[in-house]
Amino acid sequence: MTCWKICLVAAVLCEGVCNLPAQDAYTYKTETHLIDFTMSVHDAQGGLVQGLTQQDFKVVEDGIPQQVRFFAHDTQLPLSISLIIDASVSQSAFVKAHEKDVEKFVHEVLAKGDESFAVCFGNPLRLVSDVNGSSDALIAGIQRFDEGDRSAPEIGPKEERVLGTALYDPVYFAIAEKLASPVLRRKVLLILSDGQDNSSEHDLLDAIEEAQNANVVVYAVR
Repeated sequence: MTCWKICLVAAVLCEGVCNLPAQDAYTYKTETHLIDFTMSVHDAQGGLVQGLTQQDFKVVEDGIPQQVRFFAHDTQLPLSISLIIDASVSQSAFVKAHEKDVEKFVHEVLAKGDESFAVCFGNPLRLVSDVNGSSDALIAGIQRFDEGDRSAPEIGPKEERVLGTALYDPVYFAIAEKLASPVLRRKVLLILSDGQDNSSEHDLLDAIEEAQNANVVVYAVR
């Protein structure tokens, strides 16, 4: 659901009295701000409320009603999903044990028009599968990394990292470099990790702010 804050410009038309020469033309510049956000509605028992329409919502800013310009259900928008996979020593057994689950999940979730990519991290951060619409390509990239292939490009700025695990950096850079585009898509980031971080340039608040600014929904699985 999106809403616009619009600056209205009044134009006064002068008939026969405002014959300005071409060299005296004026240019007026203004901004239009798009506020795009995702939401879900639950009933008193915690269940999702289905079938709501644009007329069921009212947006108010500082007490002033705002017009809802665009409205769409989640199934009406294409999906952009990123897998952020912890490949550090502490998580290697977990990833191997659930590789088939990840593969099944990706095949079931991705539909025509959707796109995905995957980042495996420990140190450094590897973009093992760039943005594409193929679930097979995504899984193949993850498997190559799991088998020891480290030829995938790094994501984020190249830097000398100390040994350890950088969790917040792959979250931050995956969003900043791959999901920050304002196009109308459902943006989801799925983290497979034990949550440990001891070598990121960015901290937890940086990662949260980047996700909020790009309207990315984050799920953590462990």
